[in-house]
Amino acid sequence: MIFLLFFFFMAAFLFWNIRKISPNVYGSLIAGILLIATLGSFLLREQAWACAGQAFFIVWASQAILLYLLWNIFLLLKKGFAVLRHSQPQSNGKAVHLGSRIILGASLCIAAAMLVFGSQNNLHYKIQELHLHNQKKTFTALSNSDIHLDPLFKKEKREQLIARADYIQRTS
Repeated sequence: MIFLLFFFFMAAFLFWNIRKISPNVYGSLIAGILLIATLGSFLLREQAWACAGQAFFIVWASQAILLYLLWNIFLLLKKGFAVLRHSQPQSNGKAVHLGSRIILGASLCIAAAMLVFGSQNNLHYKIQELHLHNQKKTFTALSNSDIHLDPLFKKEKREQLIARADYIQRTS
């Protein structure tokens, strides 16, 4: 239950910040579309397009939350220093819109870069051998993250992974 509340809080936080990219209804529309696409990719995980969307949107959401959190801390500190100097905090509507646009663009670029470079790392499984000092045998491990056994993982690679694991088990 707590995780669900945390999820709703983060979705509201993202919606509140992304809607600032445009002063009219377009900002809310863009924020809503991004959040609905994120949720839709989780609900329709059986299809390859939704699985790719989920991989992208979960990385994007974490980057966007972090960047918007830092942006809001900066704005609060700026407003706090203005109050301490006994001056009126100035309303910088254009600066907030520009900052929100830059953060949205940066978070989307970071997510795309992480997806492109990270997916190359997970295309192949890894076999690692470890020689133990106290035993005469070699310990062999087959390393692959189960999160990547999804529709994007090719069937041939999965069959090779299973065959290699069976071979390691028979020879041990």
